[in-house]
Amino acid sequence: MTNHDLFLVALISQTKEIKGKKALQKLFYLGRALGAPVNYHFIMHMFGPFSYEVAAKYSDWEQKGIIKAEEKETGIGFTYTTGNQAKLYSRLFGKRIEPFREKVDKLASLFGDKEPFQLEVLATLHHLSRLLQQGEKSVTETQLLNVFKTEKGDKFSDEEIKDAYSLLKRAELV
Repeated sequence: MTNHDLFLVALISQTKEIKGKKALQKLFYLGRALGAPVNYHFIMHMFGPFSYEVAAKYSDWEQKGIIKAEEKETGIGFTYTTGNQAKLYSRLFGKRIEPFREKVDKLASLFGDKEPFQLEVLATLHHLSRLLQQGEKSVTETQLLNVFKTEKGDKFSDEEIKDAYSLLKRAELV
């Protein structure tokens, strides 16, 4: 059991459901931002930060029984729920989960109920904020939102973007 496996065990045990592959990607990204033991590499992709390493693990996590993929009622995409072995792993490896339990709890409470499009806004804003801060000491909200609008165009409303920024600020991620 890797720390990534245990992170997902703890997360799915908290949220009970992850609303698809995009949501899973963004929750791993935001977990990393909060300091959870997620060492996967993320790049900017069409739908925000994306990790090929996370994508390569979906079927492995299903086979281990950590998550269970259930086809959405629309027939398009999957929802991930607690797999049949997640509780067992949680009991067996609980001591290894404890050091990052607080981070998982924070992740689940702040972002666990968000829709994939909301997670895309949140993760993209955070990622862009980090990129901008590499060149400057501080980045204003206006600068970040302008860069976000340049990257994403009119895909998201101003209200959705500002709500996401406020949540990231509350989480101390921007």
